Amino acid sequence: MTTFQILTVGKNFADAELMAGVLQQAKFSPVESVEKADILIFNISRLTETVEKAFFAKVEEITVAHPYKPIILTGCVPRDKKLRKYSQLGPWKIHHIAEAMEETLHENVLRMLETDEIPPLNAPRLRRCSFQAYVPITRGCLEGCLSCKKSPFISYSPEDIKQEVEKCAGAGEIQLLSYDAARYEEGLPVLLKELSSIPGSFRLRLGLMNPETLLGIKDQLAPLFQQDKIYKYLHLALAAGNNQQLKKLKQKYTSENILSILSEVRKHAPELHFMADVFVPDEDEDAFWQTQTFIRSLNADVLNFTKDSGIDEELFARRWKVLSDIAESIGRMQNERWLGWTGSILIMEQISDVLWRGRNYAYKPILLEGKFELGQKVTVKITKVFSTELRGEKS
Repeated sequence: MTTFQILTVGKNFADAELMAGVLQQAKFSPVESVEKADILIFNISRLTETVEKAFFAKVEEITVAHPYKPIILTGCVPRDKKLRKYSQLGPWKIHHIAEAMEETLHENVLRMLETDEIPPLNAPRLRRCSFQAYVPITRGCLEGCLSCKKSPFISYSPEDIKQEVEKCAGAGEIQLLSYDAARYEEGLPVLLKELSSIPGSFRLRLGLMNPETLLGIKDQLAPLFQQDKIYKYLHLALAAGNNQQLKKLKQKYTSENILSILSEVRKHAPELHFMADVFVPDEDEDAFWQTQTFIRSLNADVLNFTKDSGIDEELFARRWKVLSDIAESIGRMQNERWLGWTGSILIMEQISDVLWRGRNYAYKPILLEGKFELGQKVTVKITKVFSTELRGEKS
């Protein structure tokens, strides 16, 4: 039986699960090592500079060690002439992976990069684990990436999403994936109410959202954070940190709009775990001061700063350091609220023989020492706080 291994560059595990499921149904066999695989499949997430660099490093490593190993590229494939010798499936064609395998085995190159169809949500899936599940609710991203300038943005039907959530209702965590969950066509609040009615002890983790689209549904969405089946977790993508720059970038929201969203959600979930991805543009010192002030006002648990294409490396490095220091200080302050908290967490990751990481109902990361199992629910008490995570003891 022909074997394969899927190497995910980035965090697009949902597509990896779909391709593995389709291949297994087609009588191909998954393996856990490059050496044992007859064919290697690269599953490339949204192509940022970091993902692209990691991808090329991994390809070089493998082609040096295994120069004759067949390779298939899937997802957001870099537009590089050197890669044309490999079969390629774009993000909208991953369900054709069995066809790509057959062509590659016969030493043919198959390239399917069109966006004229959407991978079926309810295709066979080979889940990575039993305690965490991934359910895409949309497909595509409007902003584009280094692979393409713009792609379609399509929502899956509520019926298909509900069916998929029902399949994995035994998982402790179900991630609803999207590059802008607030843009869900049928209405995100309506969808969440429907999914929350499904029996099971799972919690739903909302995907990334854009402030512009979230503004239109914040009053309907905010009360839903009170529900036990929805993590008190919000992840926003922010194009800049001051109104001058937001206007220059033609964004249809202001810094005040962002603060109003947070205020509304925190009314219903004071312990909200808020994460923001913030672009750092080339702006003058006055504007950068406004950005710093705005960053402080967010009271975010986690802040990720990304280099805008218009700012040079040296200036970005200096400003990244300033903003990261602010983020570290605020992160610790936010975490101090949890000192002494006692409650249940879901063990999600094994870091070492005796160190584990779990998540509570607000999706806060909590380190714990002892002997546990992945997917196990444990009652802990928070005994120490740091800027990025909490430390707990079994209670």
